[in-house]
Amino acid sequence: MQDQKSKSLNDTYQSKLAVETSPADKALRLLDEKRFDDALDVIDDGIKKEKNNPGFWNIKGLIFDSKKDYENAVECFNKSLKISDDSEILLNRANSLYKWAKITFFPEGNLSKAMDLIDEALESLPEGEDSSELWFLKGEIYQGEENNIQARKCFLKAEGRIAELEELENELNQFEKYSGETLINITGTNFYKGLEPFTPNAVFKLIKDTENEHDRDAIAVMDDSQIVGYVANSDYTVRFDVESASKIKNRIRDTSTVEVLFIFQNEYVIGRVIF
Repeated sequence: MQDQKSKSLNDTYQSKLAVETSPADKALRLLDEKRFDDALDVIDDGIKKEKNNPGFWNIKGLIFDSKKDYENAVECFNKSLKISDDSEILLNRANSLYKWAKITFFPEGNLSKAMDLIDEALESLPEGEDSSELWFLKGEIYQGEENNIQARKCFLKAEGRIAELEELENELNQFEKYSGETLINITGTNFYKGLEPFTPNAVFKLIKDTENEHDRDAIAVMDDSQIVGYVANSDYTVRFDVESASKIKNRIRDTSTVEVLFIFQNEYVIGRVIF
């Protein structure tokens, strides 16, 4: 008859052997050794026997992620999540989507797809996990689209600067007050008198600058007979829901004016055109 000590040692050996021979353990060990194809073979054998095992699909996703095959990795995590909505699987999915978005943004340069992927990653990320890298990448994608305001919002979120983000949101809401109005951004102010003349409700004349050698559609903003700025007319200076000089030039008359509404982010003078 087997004594208790021998039985205990035998149980330990059998338990250890079972762990060592489980598909999950073997696949993870091979993954750690960077033997990715061997790891896939092992976990696929396990999936054939237990196709509804979420852990197996999760491990297969981790293997594809290590191979930088993020599309297949996400597909595996999706299959795992159909069986179990475990937060670890959600986190793995978010990480793969983030890496996929990163290479789609650069070097591939597919901004639209990269934005969709990073949005999916943010949606997948479990509550309480650090999202800073994801928001920072989203900000970079917005910068690539030349949407600097949305980029700034993302960077503020990434850096946890919540008070500044709320202030920016409040300023953006001001545009909604003037929906339907013809709004412009007055640029070039630093070259003239800076922001000092542009107090709320101040009114300035709009004069077509037909002799401007840099922009044939230029519209000058005049304080009496002095230029204090121009109606924004470049991709860099036309922002938000404002009209460019080129779009409004045919509507400008000798009596046209602009009323200052507010200064956005201590930089952009936003005004309402009175034709």
